Amino acid sequence: MPRVYIKYLIIGAFCALVSAVFVAVKVSFVQAEDIFLIEPADMSQTSTRDQRVNQRKAELKVQINEQSLKNLAARCEKVQKVVVTLKTRDEKVLIARHDFYIGSANKLNYIVENLKKRDISTASVETASQPFTTAVNKYLVDAGSYKTAIDDLAAMSCSKDTTGLRATILSAQQLRAQLASDVKNVKATFVQIKAAVEQAKKMLPKAGS
Repeated sequence: MPRVYIKYLIIGAFCALVSAVFVAVKVSFVQAEDIFLIEPADMSQTSTRDQRVNQRKAELKVQINEQSLKNLAARCEKVQKVVVTLKTRDEKVLIARHDFYIGSANKLNYIVENLKKRDISTASVETASQPFTTAVNKYLVDAGSYKTAIDDLAAMSCSKDTTGLRATILSAQQLRAQLASDVKNVKATFVQIKAAVEQAKKMLPKAGS
């Protein structure tokens, strides 16, 4: 599998700006309901590994000649060792990014809720947040699918179903590439959010006024 390293997303300026507004409006810790991020269903709980592998084989129409099957079968244990290492590393990245996105959404929700309490228009912040919500939800779904594929790869008996192993490798590769694209799409939404939050910050009463 290609080693595509997914970097941590660090948006320092955005976080600082959100935190500034967060403090300025003296947030009460009650989550608002304007930004909805989903928690995708755990596919390991809704389907069996065999069902998922068979679905991948059907969707990807994997066809491997006899010699390729033998070659992959001979290397399957080495492949799975690489997968276990990849799984351990990527799980940390997935958790960190998940927490960052959820935390960002919560801060935006707090800002919107408390701006409303001050009778300050939240239209620009809410509008700017919509692409963020869509992009993050897409990432969360793909991240769940990728995690399931990697978990299946690490646990499946590759010598018993080499075609299934190949299909799951291909699926994981495609999902990993999609995650990289998803992260870029989420990052792009912060430009509008930053501008909207900056505008909202200007509408807050100055200290002592």
